[in-house]
Amino acid sequence: MHPGVQIEKVRWKRWQGKKQWKSARKQRQWLQECPENGTIPLSEYVSLRGINVKEKVLFVNACVRAESRTLGLARYFLGKLSDVEVEELRLDEAGLVPMSEEALAKRDQAGQTGDFSDPAYAPARALKDADTVVIAAPYWDLSFPASLKIFIENVLVTGLVFAYGADSIPHTLCKMKRVVYLTTSGGYIGDMNTGEVYIRQLCKNFLGDPQVDVVSAEGLDIWGNDVEGILASAREKIDALF
Repeated sequence: MHPGVQIEKVRWKRWQGKKQWKSARKQRQWLQECPENGTIPLSEYVSLRGINVKEKVLFVNACVRAESRTLGLARYFLGKLSDVEVEELRLDEAGLVPMSEEALAKRDQAGQTGDFSDPAYAPARALKDADTVVIAAPYWDLSFPASLKIFIENVLVTGLVFAYGADSIPHTLCKMKRVVYLTTSGGYIGDMNTGEVYIRQLCKNFLGDPQVDVVSAEGLDIWGNDVEGILASAREKIDALF
């Protein structure tokens, strides 16, 4: 169950939000089916109360060049969103490093205490809270820049982003519904986009299997190709996602 909000089980009146219960008996029955601590998912509570909360978008920027064509596509996608809260994480400035023995020991301790307030877990907390994750990563060496892999190592925190159930299978603690992966390449990717495969499997196995949309612009550095036409086609693919 996602983190919830406490509700008073003694309050059988109809909610004053958008959703109205047909009878006190129906409401009482629904409440009794809740966990013993009397909580419901926050998203359900928000719906019941009619609260307007902006969706959170985490933009993971793995681009390096200022004139990055991948970044241009990402900005185009983000510009089409409305009424959302966007948090950008520039990986070239985030200061993330590969996991060390010391860092792993610190993470294990945090998992035991449940205290992830350390700034080192800020990217993981941002991932956990995001409704949509947008990843901009150029096609490098059959996948993506190393900074993105380092980011993933840092945010896949047991007890914060996912947890192992009694079945020994990872179960997500995130609420994300969608991941958008944007990439560009100088040549043609074909069936060698191991980066896309990796992101899809990551989402399926650790992040609750959200919808994954992929947009790529290929052949941008091949002599004679219509670069602007290729990028325009990629933007049309982005348009089709809305």
